[in-house]
Amino acid sequence: MANIKITPEFESEIEVMINAWEGKLTFKSLVSRIFEETGVSVTRQALVEYQSIRKAYDSRKSFLKRASSKRRGQDCISSRDGVAIKRLRSEIEILTRKNAEQLCMIERILANASEIHAIDLRDLVKGRSEEAL
Repeated sequence: MANIKITPEFESEIEVMINAWEGKLTFKSLVSRIFEETGVSVTRQALVEYQSIRKAYDSRKSFLKRASSKRRGQDCISSRDGVAIKRLRSEIEILTRKNAEQLCMIERILANASEIHAIDLRDLVKGRSEEAL
């Protein structure tokens, strides 16, 4: 299997898949689901190289174990709408977190740039011709 580079968009898609997971979560089942839904073959080794994927996996696995112990003896049937809602909530959570991280990065860049005396911050934030539509 060829080594693939997981793009940030694909990484987010995998995190959404993990956060919406129902039932037993294993790397084998995750790799299978990724292939079924995207057509991309990845390995467990490739997935664990990405901290956000590993963190989402560990967090969901813990959540599912706790939820499983609370639900023993009960049927847990999810409707398609319920699964879609969970998936969308998961996507919102991930995108909100990434947005906050990006805002922190922008603030850090501007703070660092303000310490460079030869740079006018107004030049850094002015509009660009390619943005005009």
